Amino acid sequence: MKTYPLRTFVHRVLLTRLGIAAALIASGVGLLTYVVQYSQLEKQAAELGRRGIQSLVDKVRHESDRRQIDAAIALRNVLGQGNPPVVYRAGRFVHVQFYDRATTILAQLAVPDQPGINEVKAFMASRPFTFPVPGYIKRQG
Repeated sequence: MKTYPLRTFVHRVLLTRLGIAAALIASGVGLLTYVVQYSQLEKQAAELGRRGIQSLVDKVRHESDRRQIDAAIALRNVLGQGNPPVVYRAGRFVHVQFYDRATTILAQLAVPDQPGINEVKAFMASRPFTFPVPGYIKRQG
């Protein structure tokens, strides 16, 4: 067994322990940052969705009142105008579907020139959509 002078041994042990401690602290801070940022991103995406839906509802109401037509027809008209109904600085909705209470699709829109739209459609088709229990509204905090 090789022996080292006390000073060299202490420096090696100290450096090793400091390195391990730094790696553990960095991992902990990284994990905490990830969790916080993920939560904020989730909230921002939900807020963008809510604002987009509200904007779409306003457009559909206006179309329905202006033409004196059913809301479902007005929704199809607004979606069928050829341009996405809601666009943000961060992007736009590329695929939307609206259902009635019987889970029948009332209207849908997919932006055809969006790269990867076929993959988005395939992903949406592969995921069974579950509807909430009537009268149940999940409140976000």
